[in-house]
Amino acid sequence: MAKSGERFLYASVQQQPEEKVSAFKVHLALITTQCLFGAGSIVGRLGLHGMNPVVFALIREGFAGPILCAFAYFVDKEIPKITHFLMFFVPGMCLFSNQLFFLVGEKLSSATEASAWQPSQPVMTAFITICLGMEEADLQKILGILFATGGALFIVLYGASFSGNSPVSEFAGHICFFLNCLGTALYVIVTKRWTLRVYPSATVTGYSYITATFGMLATALLINNWDSSFHFVCSDCENGRWYVPPESYWAIAYWIIGNSCCAYFFMTWANQHADATIVMAYSVLQPVTSIILSQILIHLGAVNECVDDADTSKCLHGLKMADLGAIGIAIGLFFVIRSDVIKRRNNKSLDRGSKDSMNYVGDSAHENVSDRNSNELIL
Repeated sequence: MAKSGERFLYASVQQQPEEKVSAFKVHLALITTQCLFGAGSIVGRLGLHGMNPVVFALIREGFAGPILCAFAYFVDKEIPKITHFLMFFVPGMCLFSNQLFFLVGEKLSSATEASAWQPSQPVMTAFITICLGMEEADLQKILGILFATGGALFIVLYGASFSGNSPVSEFAGHICFFLNCLGTALYVIVTKRWTLRVYPSATVTGYSYITATFGMLATALLINNWDSSFHFVCSDCENGRWYVPPESYWAIAYWIIGNSCCAYFFMTWANQHADATIVMAYSVLQPVTSIILSQILIHLGAVNECVDDADTSKCLHGLKMADLGAIGIAIGLFFVIRSDVIKRRNNKSLDRGSKDSMNYVGDSAHENVSDRNSNELIL
């Protein structure tokens, strides 16, 4: 059944040739991705006060899509066929849902609950890919995900204060966070299973962002045309629905270049060369990156340290006991990287073995022809 489905999907397309890339480059790209994402949360806290979050997401996607498409054409000299629209529409909707449900969920619940949900992404990815037969249930990989997820949850939840919203609002917020994390996991899975087999990573990222832009544009128009929805999404937007504060320009520029163009490109590129679960396992590095960057900025005196968790001014949190969860993250990533290295080594051994067997068959066939010729001469 799976084979017939794949024949249907790829009957009219030419698949990308498989490129051998070193494990070091793949893991470096994934570490860089999560460092950029982690820094993005610091930039957002310092530079995006008083701005409509849906308008912010629209600007981010609206600029990142064309930039990535121009880069893709410069590198790959390729424009997708119109008949392959679904190959970019589906991952684009995954990106759109990821960002939209995060914004809505944070308003319904709190930033603490939003952070607590993010480590579920590798767990969701592992469950889906194993069920689809895309990956095998490797013991070291599963152990690594559990250790890293536990460490990230400890950082987020230990000593945290939760919102006092109504139970209905809290439940709706958690549904949104579930869909947010599922959107990210599905983006990685769909592009690996489908789009990346046909198009290069830069093309996939750029045109997926273009699709997500149209979804966010429709959402921004709907939300900003209804008073109740606008005040719900942005209660502190005092200067208008489409207003962009000048002090937010640098933060928006970072999110466009750093988070959207660079981070998503690196993640999509790495997704071509590693298991989807490995790609998402690195998401647990985000809180660690934020902790390190916050501590550096506080130590340099560039930013004030927050008084407590309820402090909403332009400040950053210093080191806490909860940051010991980074130990669990380090142990988990060790197991995840080790699992990937072992898999690559086994694949290399299998390739070498199959090549040797093919050479042996070729040599045997040549010897048989030589024996036959010599027998004919004797006769």
